[in-house]
Amino acid sequence: DPRLLERMVIALNKVDLVHPGDWHPSANLPSDEQEIYINGRIKDVENKIREVLPNWLGKIVGYSANKRYQLPQLFDSMIDSVPTERQWIVASRKSLADFLELVDPQLLPPD
Repeated sequence: DPRLLERMVIALNKVDLVHPGDWHPSANLPSDEQEIYINGRIKDVENKIREVLPNWLGKIVGYSANKRYQLPQLFDSMIDSVPTERQWIVASRKSLADFLELVDPQLLPPD
């Protein structure tokens, strides 16, 4: 079904384990070098998908369930992939773990 080519979302979990694996635990973010490799992995998967589906218009989201990293971006991509008249169904089930709970409180702005 060609309509699926623009709706397909690919989710890459465990980006916190991507080489060099030097996640910043206090900020709960990948290092600059790790982010380069994460983006490279995403691009590699995109290229492989396009070899099979050259007209693919979907999205790839790299995330980490354990670190709660990029969960809102993943959810937003999922919402965007659903027909507009059905988005409310997905949105009504939104319940995401809070990324900031794993960030060192000293790095967060005061309430």
